[in-house]
Amino acid sequence: MTGQAPLALFLIGPPAVGKMTVGATIAARTGLRLFHSHQTIDLVLPLFRFGSAPFERLVRGFRRRIFEEVAQSDLPGLIFTYVWAFDQPKDAQIAEELADVFRERGGGRCSWPCMRTWKNACTATRARSG
Repeated sequence: MTGQAPLALFLIGPPAVGKMTVGATIAARTGLRLFHSHQTIDLVLPLFRFGSAPFERLVRGFRRRIFEEVAQSDLPGLIFTYVWAFDQPKDAQIAEELADVFRERGGGRCSWPCMRTWKNACTATRARSG
């Protein structure tokens, strides 16, 4: 690994909002590698039903291994796109576990852009429409 800890940048938002497009732009300007969530989903989906136990184990395992390899490499870091259901504790746990991979590697940093804004916007939208 280089002298500087790699960065894990999480782009969080609802489906089809443009996380991958934003991530590609950031990657082009920073040298961070884009790792969008569907890369693992699309790999496993032809084999196992979405949400099944084997599907969840494989997707989660592949993501963790990729995070581990990047965190230990000379790469500057990665950008990870993620749809986070804020009312699902499992999603928070998964995100924290992935972030911990970088935190445990020489003080790696993690950024969570738009997470609070999106969560507050979702909460406000539900309150107005309820």
